[in-house]
Amino acid sequence: MQASSASRPPSNLLAQVRRHSLVIADTADYLQLEYLPDVWEVTTNPSIVWQAAQKEEFFHLLEEACNMYLPLQKEGIPDMIEAVPPKFAREIFKRLPRAPSSSSPSRSSSSPTSFMRKVYIQLDPRFSFNEDLAVKKALHLVYLCVEKHNIPLENVVIKIPGSWEGIQAARRLEEGGGEGGREGGVRCLVTAVTSIVQARAAAEAGVSYVAPYVGRVSDWEGEEAGREVGKEGGMERGVGLARDMQMLFQMRGWGKTKVMAASLRGPEQIKALIGCDILTVSPKVMIALECLEPVEEEIGKEGGKEVSSSFLPEVPTWEDLTPRSRRLLGGKEGKEGWAKWTEEEFRVALQRDACGTAVFAKSMKLFVEDLRALEKVFFDYLDDQHRRR
Repeated sequence: MQASSASRPPSNLLAQVRRHSLVIADTADYLQLEYLPDVWEVTTNPSIVWQAAQKEEFFHLLEEACNMYLPLQKEGIPDMIEAVPPKFAREIFKRLPRAPSSSSPSRSSSSPTSFMRKVYIQLDPRFSFNEDLAVKKALHLVYLCVEKHNIPLENVVIKIPGSWEGIQAARRLEEGGGEGGREGGVRCLVTAVTSIVQARAAAEAGVSYVAPYVGRVSDWEGEEAGREVGKEGGMERGVGLARDMQMLFQMRGWGKTKVMAASLRGPEQIKALIGCDILTVSPKVMIALECLEPVEEEIGKEGGKEVSSSFLPEVPTWEDLTPRSRRLLGGKEGKEGWAKWTEEEFRVALQRDACGTAVFAKSMKLFVEDLRALEKVFFDYLDDQHRRR
């Protein structure tokens, strides 16, 4: 009798991590997807799109976006910028497998929707501080993906940065609210989450995903302490933040909202987050995981069946959270005793988190810089076309 794939020892670290967490790709370079094992979900952001857009093999997508609004000339550049991520999404989606391969490791927590193809595209962060505008622009991204590029709505996830306005826009989109809202709503991911404060507000809003920036938060900690991070794993600040989110959501019964650890610097941080709902990693890191040996796991017995260990306790409690998160949350243990945060309460709590505030601001700044670099490409292209006439 053959042993089931779940009972066989994992052949490498990637296979081992996938027994506890969904591992997906963080890239806009869709040509790399054929070299990545069993990837059917891909995340993008403005910086990742800009990195890919600089490569000659993807310039045709910029030309497509430009030609859509060419009659407007330079006045159409904002529309051209908005058109670029859905075009990358189209190419990514075409290359995603329709079902996991027979060799794909299964997760005990998997559901059928765990293996649905998904493309995550991010709203321009400059729109995330105006709730109504964020809803309008997000729906336009959905329109471009669904109506222009034939990606089914259920395969699209809109990423919105975790400002108060961005979180409320995500809530409305999930509920199907807003002018032009679609029946059933739009699944959203609150991204650039650098504080447990944002995570709580996003879960209270009922969004589908939150993405803690593990690496960037740990980088800030390292800069403050004058040391390098990302190689030791363990309880770096970013790792602790993602762990706290996962435990808080389980403790509070916020099961709808999944934690997607992002900005992961390497295998050590990933090993420290085995058990997180989703890990989105660069192609370079994913290939590195596939080349590494699995780590030794302790197997315990619970209720007569074997259970693999991860960072998650079976029943998380308030005391399992880091003191920092408990202080910022300011709530009580358990499901009772908390009311949804108001905008004022959210802003006051976030202001107390120096790291979260600083890293969120820096993340927005970097995204905007990369968008402006992309804008310059369109300006230069239009100038060149004008000179050729």
